Amino acid sequence: IAEGVQAAKLPGRFEVREIQNKTVIFDAGHNPHGVEFLLKQLRNYLNYNKKYKEVICVFSMLADKDINSVVKLLKDTVHLWKIAPLSVPRAAEVTLLTDALQGELIEQFDNVKLAFKSALYETENNQLILVCGSFHTLEAVWEYLEECQ
Repeated sequence: IAEGVQAAKLPGRFEVREIQNKTVIFDAGHNPHGVEFLLKQLRNYLNYNKKYKEVICVFSMLADKDINSVVKLLKDTVHLWKIAPLSVPRAAEVTLLTDALQGELIEQFDNVKLAFKSALYETENNQLILVCGSFHTLEAVWEYLEECQ
């Protein structure tokens, strides 16, 4: 049982993957507590991987979540935000995301798959990609990756 617990992983909780020679971190943190955990893990990761100087974030959230608090926690860490609406009924309108990200460097896309594709092709070697904000955001990227196989 102890081995099973140690080997257990929860997909979407600081899940680090290499995709097309790019480092991508998936984290479904969608509230302040979850994002604080994400930031603690991310700081540790960046401390041990000094080549990464910037974080590019593929981001979307549900409208009923605390978007402003999540963004406020992440602002000091994220260099560029690639935002898009989710395709679920509770999705936040893009205007909610842009309002929360006032003053930040933002690129807007029609959907999360396009935002991730842009991040994957434009990210440089000193940047890592963070996909976060909702399990729905992660699922959209995972679907895209399955389509590519």
